[in-house]
Amino acid sequence: MAALAGQNDIDLLLFDLGGTIYDDSTYTRALLRAVHDIDPSVHEHEFWAVYDAKRMRASGSLRTAIANHFVPNQDRERLTTLARGYWEYPASAVYPDVKPALKALAAQFKLGLVANSGEAALKALRRDGLRDLFTVIAPADFVGVEKPDERIFRYALKTAGVSPSRAVHVGNRLESDIRPAQRLGMRTVWLLRGDAPDVIPFTGHSQRRALLVIRFAVLDLGSCSKDVNWSRRDRLRKTVGSSRASCE
Repeated sequence: MAALAGQNDIDLLLFDLGGTIYDDSTYTRALLRAVHDIDPSVHEHEFWAVYDAKRMRASGSLRTAIANHFVPNQDRERLTTLARGYWEYPASAVYPDVKPALKALAAQFKLGLVANSGEAALKALRRDGLRDLFTVIAPADFVGVEKPDERIFRYALKTAGVSPSRAVHVGNRLESDIRPAQRLGMRTVWLLRGDAPDVIPFTGHSQRRALLVIRFAVLDLGSCSKDVNWSRRDRLRKTVGSSRASCE
């Protein structure tokens, strides 16, 4: 824990939910089931082809892409409403590194959650013993807007009483998590798991340098100006709770 002790310029760590705390596969399967409800003729391989292409580009909304391809009139709201009926957070979906990571970090920082979710997520957090680790919870259903709308981040910051410059947001989606948080002046960690792409899909330094500005792990949270590019194999262990995360 010594590496954390010197971090006196960070007061708040905000986290995404799906792909960061809970495995994204439950959300993706909910979308697939909703698509089948709307159009039973859609083959599963067609769904995964759209999903993989969108995931690897790391741009735009996955739900919008799925709606545009499979839902009449590109009705994203209809897709979302149906998917919510299948959207669950089983205890088995909690990443094994999450609870020890959050417990360690909660001892020294305020923790917050910014998520495009609602009551089901809150029930899961309580069930899994995670709810009380968060000082601030900003579910979209309560705040009234979804990421990437910056207002949901502002709500979390205001509730915590912390300025953007003293906050870090951790999430696995570039468009919904990283970029809106950065526009507000927060430091960010792009966690490459769940619906994140296998590799960072940018080569230009001006683009890459904006993606990760600190390194993050249970035992090592510090300022870092270098970019981190983890391979698929490394990402299996260099996740939120890993003490092996580092800047290259």
